[in-house]
Amino acid sequence: MKVVLVYLESFWTRTDGGEDRYRCVRLSADGALGIGCLRAFAEADPALARRVELRTLLIPDGGSDAQAAAEILRGAPDLVGFTCTLWNSERVRRVCDALGARGRKPLVVLGGPDIPRDSAALSALLAGIPAADFLVRGEGEIAFRDLLRALLRKKAPVSVPGLAFRQGDGVVVGPPAAPVVELGDIPAPYASGALSIRPGAMGMLTLETARGCPFRCSYCDYHAGRHRVRRFPPERLRRDLEAVRRSGFQGCVYLTDPSLNAARDRGAAVFRLLRDLPNPVHMELTPGDFTPGSIRAIAAMAAPSLAIGIQSTSPEALAAVGRPCDLRKSARNIAALLSHPNVSVELELLLGLPGESYASFRGSIDWVLSFSPRRPHLTVFDLVLLPNSPLASSRGDFGLEADAAGLVTGCRGFPERDLARASWLVAAYSHLRSDPERWSAFERAAGASARRPSALLEDEVRRLRAEGRIPDIRVVGQGGRRLADWAPRVHRWIESRAAGEDVGTYPRWW
Repeated sequence: MKVVLVYLESFWTRTDGGEDRYRCVRLSADGALGIGCLRAFAEADPALARRVELRTLLIPDGGSDAQAAAEILRGAPDLVGFTCTLWNSERVRRVCDALGARGRKPLVVLGGPDIPRDSAALSALLAGIPAADFLVRGEGEIAFRDLLRALLRKKAPVSVPGLAFRQGDGVVVGPPAAPVVELGDIPAPYASGALSIRPGAMGMLTLETARGCPFRCSYCDYHAGRHRVRRFPPERLRRDLEAVRRSGFQGCVYLTDPSLNAARDRGAAVFRLLRDLPNPVHMELTPGDFTPGSIRAIAAMAAPSLAIGIQSTSPEALAAVGRPCDLRKSARNIAALLSHPNVSVELELLLGLPGESYASFRGSIDWVLSFSPRRPHLTVFDLVLLPNSPLASSRGDFGLEADAAGLVTGCRGFPERDLARASWLVAAYSHLRSDPERWSAFERAAGASARRPSALLEDEVRRLRAEGRIPDIRVVGQGGRRLADWAPRVHRWIESRAAGEDVGTYPRWW
């Protein structure tokens, strides 16, 4: 049986369609981490050995759906698997339809974070995607392996945990997904060859050291309803890092753990493993869980890039979404990190949180831009109600309004017009960061003036709006998160359009 696992890349593309936001996607790893783990776990199963031929395929943005379908069907696979995310699910549907339009359609299985866990929602989704035959909810390694076993036996996969499939005119939904108990049973994807790194690759590759999150932030679904953190053996990460070194990979290594430093002993051990890696390393860390030792270990890396989720400085907003944050402790930790010139610090906010207002959002921006003499980068993501997140099911409690893609368009205390005004502050900041001369002037003014940074940004908003460079509506997608219907909504106000650059170019478009 021939199986191809597909990740449809869907990020900002250059105007010629030749490169993705991370540059040279054709020279990057040949698939995303999730499908690499699926393949590695399946290939380690003796029941599938020599009976299943698996390959992974990354298809960059820019080509047509028909071209993607033709690439997938090369080699005549019997089963095609797709990873579905917030940013590529709509394209996955279209490519599934294109597969059927080209003659004999292979079986299709969809998985990933955009697949709902609720049984009724699963049935509705499968009914709405005629080209899909199976859906996997939750962690996919065991469900995918057991599906392959059933298909080889030519049996209906009725007892596979986490699987939904059609049977006659109805839909069969199996029991909840079974997670891999011992994560060490999943072979290291790069060291095992499940994912390859092509010679001269630059872009970005992803690694994980654990699964799960100890926090209960209601806007997030990374914990997948579980709050126990399971950790991969350190030796697994060591093997993958050695594979990265041997490959000559020149790009960025991204650790996908959502709160790597929350378990301080674990974080320190991982930081030490990364110390000798010459590549930039991007990590998502929690602001209150640094120690002097972990900061020194991070600073010992060649080029650490830290994304630190503040989300808001409003106590009401943080309480509404269950996000703990000790701002005083966080400020001390961030200042210590910024004292190391090789450490890049990016502080992240969420726009549209319940309990937030325009005034409190301004306060969050002031807090982020208060650090000196070296300021962190500011990144603002638009709040999206993710399909499986607790906030999506409790939106009525906060008066949250959202569009069809889940983008929050208003809530009590933060109406749609104020969200637009807040987005203009972010646009003004982005303009300033793209212009070194104006950014230097802003920093001087922020340091010398009694006025707050947000007030200076409002001055910049007025100037840019008078010049017609910020639209009269909300500017969406500035944090790089791309929604399915981004094209009619995202207003690219950055002047570098003429040079063919876009706001998502890695490491930072400015």
